Amino acid sequence: MKVFAVLIFIVPTIDAVLHSCQDVYYSNPQSKTGLYRIYNKQQQVYDVWCEFHSNYGYAFVSNQSHVDINIDDLYTDKTRAIVRHITTSGVQKEIEVAQLNRYHTTPLSFQYNKHDGYAEPLNHGKLGPYIYLGFLPVSTAGHRNVQGYRAGGADYTFTNCDSNPNSYLTLFFNRNNSDPVGYFQKCCPSALITAWTTHSQPLQKSRYMDSPFYFLFEMHMGGCGGYEISLHQDLRGVVGAAIGFRFDIKDPCATNPCQHGGTCYPDGRSYTCECPVGISGVLCETG
Repeated sequence: MKVFAVLIFIVPTIDAVLHSCQDVYYSNPQSKTGLYRIYNKQQQVYDVWCEFHSNYGYAFVSNQSHVDINIDDLYTDKTRAIVRHITTSGVQKEIEVAQLNRYHTTPLSFQYNKHDGYAEPLNHGKLGPYIYLGFLPVSTAGHRNVQGYRAGGADYTFTNCDSNPNSYLTLFFNRNNSDPVGYFQKCCPSALITAWTTHSQPLQKSRYMDSPFYFLFEMHMGGCGGYEISLHQDLRGVVGAAIGFRFDIKDPCATNPCQHGGTCYPDGRSYTCECPVGISGVLCETG
């Protein structure tokens, strides 16, 4: 029968104030998918929808937030995102989006109320603030080359016909309920620009989010790729979109940090090492 002495090794713990869905999970690994209140860097509160899976999750922002959003706190993965949409009948669907295979080394860009290095959303002045998902930066998109995006594991491409560098999906808070600029009344939904909606998969109702997590949205590709905004009549009832930012959930004991037969116990981002009698050290490293 082994006899154990307890030695504790604590790695940096989370702040008492929660800044992300990842913080929510580490503060309580039994947390369920749903609505949570977190804080920005100014300690102002806003609502997020946290969806938890076994070793990852997605964070969605509420369109009723009235504070600055620290987007960088919400994700750990810039290779992909989930985009959901809701229809006039209330059906919710989702699809994973990413870069085209040919641009797989270029990360996605997630920004709040700015678009540094990327094309300017047409309605950012009237409908902002906004959440920005940039696919290709101006340095890449401002050429007559093959562009587009990946959705549901398939590439959707076009050839930029005039070097116009639009390559983005934007969600607008539109707190003043303003009307968008008139460009959408004359131009240019396309099979490419609507692919993420037409190929989305219906969600089980148990995974439905509350309606405030869906936004008025604008998507623009090219030079000849297409343009859409939620108000387009031919979007077949799509009235709002949401972007899910992917974050990792890591087991702090996964690397087996406790030596010489020590037992690791996870505690949020921290862990404790319980060492056999005769073994010492913060990692049970001394025999």
